[in-house]
Amino acid sequence: LQELAFSQKALLGWLAKQVPNFVKPVRGVLQHLYSAISDQELSERLLSAAENRIGPRLLSPEGLYSVRYLAGSIAAASKDLQPEHALVEMLQAIEDRIGTRGAWLNSFALIGMRMHGAAKSTDGAPFYARGRKHRSGHKKPAAVIRADVKEAVAQIRQAHLGKYLSPKMLRDPKGLEGLIDKHGPDVVPIITTVIYRLMIDGQKVRSWKYFDEAIVDELRLIHLQAERVRPGDVTGWRALDINA
Repeated sequence: LQELAFSQKALLGWLAKQVPNFVKPVRGVLQHLYSAISDQELSERLLSAAENRIGPRLLSPEGLYSVRYLAGSIAAASKDLQPEHALVEMLQAIEDRIGTRGAWLNSFALIGMRMHGAAKSTDGAPFYARGRKHRSGHKKPAAVIRADVKEAVAQIRQAHLGKYLSPKMLRDPKGLEGLIDKHGPDVVPIITTVIYRLMIDGQKVRSWKYFDEAIVDELRLIHLQAERVRPGDVTGWRALDINA
């Protein structure tokens, strides 16, 4: 795959010429990135970031290898950036520079060169991706997705429910992490149930906050059932007993 990737200008063929002193990924990084994200999931994230406006060769096995190679190379060139951060920032950069502008992504060269330049910049700023900065002037690094949150996202994807959520929610599930921290790991089945209901209405969710109220209601109902209390008794009314 490496030979194929470096033989194509749209993939990594530009790298040695445009970034002569590029740093190769640290040993084991590529294998780590292959374990962290599958080709299918990476393809989906690329398509989502570019809003489906992406050249087919970039989604080939050598194209997906190139994305991981660039993330590993950029992380190695940076002082404090992890490969997972670099990969997430690349996807965010594609969304910001391609997806939101209606352009087409037919080569990794432009984004790769700019990110390499930012990673090696003397001011320590890790990436150009979003351009939003802290008060210190440094751009915010991407957050690492926690293992339990990643598993929750995988469950939603496996149920083929991802299309009813905005792409950003699955790509950056920080809100889901908050729901799990607040309500516990049992929120995932509740979320999938709510999404199934939305399928009927054809609605699409754009924020994890949407599920908060539904989770509270469902957990409350589960608690009442465990206590053998009828929901109507708690809310101030009793169900009519036709046998009374």
